[in-house]
Amino acid sequence: MAQDEFSCVYYSQQYPRSLRVLTLIGLIFDKVYFPGVWIPNKNIDEKSVAEEANRIQQLLINERKSFRHLNDNIRMIGLMNFIKHAHVLKDFCIFTGQPGCAGTLEEGAKELAFVLEEMLYGPPKQGFTPAPAMGFAKGLPGNRTVENSINGPSWISYPANSVIFSQKHGIPLLNDFPEFPVPFVPSPAKSNAKILSTYLALESIKIILPKISHVEPECLLQIRDDLKDELSSFRLKMVQFSRELNQVISSTSSLKDVQREAKFIAETIVIPELENLKRTINDIGKPWHQRLLNLALDTPMLIGNFSTMLPHKSIQEVFKRIGQEVKEMYDEEIQKNRILIGSGLSYLMKLQEY
Repeated sequence: MAQDEFSCVYYSQQYPRSLRVLTLIGLIFDKVYFPGVWIPNKNIDEKSVAEEANRIQQLLINERKSFRHLNDNIRMIGLMNFIKHAHVLKDFCIFTGQPGCAGTLEEGAKELAFVLEEMLYGPPKQGFTPAPAMGFAKGLPGNRTVENSINGPSWISYPANSVIFSQKHGIPLLNDFPEFPVPFVPSPAKSNAKILSTYLALESIKIILPKISHVEPECLLQIRDDLKDELSSFRLKMVQFSRELNQVISSTSSLKDVQREAKFIAETIVIPELENLKRTINDIGKPWHQRLLNLALDTPMLIGNFSTMLPHKSIQEVFKRIGQEVKEMYDEEIQKNRILIGSGLSYLMKLQEY
């Protein structure tokens, strides 16, 4: 991962939840990471894979009995259907897993998955020990090689894995599923250029692209190529103007304060500097203009504060594995009796349609 890379870690599932989400992050970021997921991007029999995905889906429809693994079956089918885009998006969508396993987990991801399950369903009943699946794997039609397969962390361990991958590499975490909780990982925004520049980017793009629709991946790559100079300038300015944002916040600023200041700077300083990007995107002469913009859609909404910290020992054990510094930051919040909502590495995009 390059230091000047403008990237995010996708949180909610193992592949983009919709083409609209993919389009939006494709215009903001250089790359988006899907930690621990393996998907081939060459030598794929796409027709046979689609037929196999349809076969499995029909089985699920006909046999609505196996609810225990339903979530992972749905994710597996979705990942199989995403294969047709894999070779097109291989330089943008980065799947960090490896073939021959059922998802590649960061150290501590299993323990954090149990924390997530408790956040969703509450503490287990006395005498009951939860045993959620940690991953899935599926061979694909065609070449009988280990590479010709898909795998990934399970529906519950993938977001846990993403939190740790995000913290480990210092890449902002991006979620587009408001109903799914995000465990709190302490990370101050002050003097963190990646966090601040991402805030500015998400606030600015709402103004530049107020009614973004969705486009097919091939069209998205064409747009990224047509706008490569403007988008490169956009990302560079986000980093430059993050200094302005850093100057007006303190180490004790709440994320609500950070977001308010980011919005102000986006409206007063950043947007005037991005007229070329706005003008090019709104150029009706571009072949993709009508497909990209749709006045009937809602403006993407950014919510900075959506993570939850739980004050119990189990999550402290997870933080010990992530790193002693993180554990100490967590302990400090507990000692101050501050049960915080939000994390400097977490962002929520809320879109009208999925």
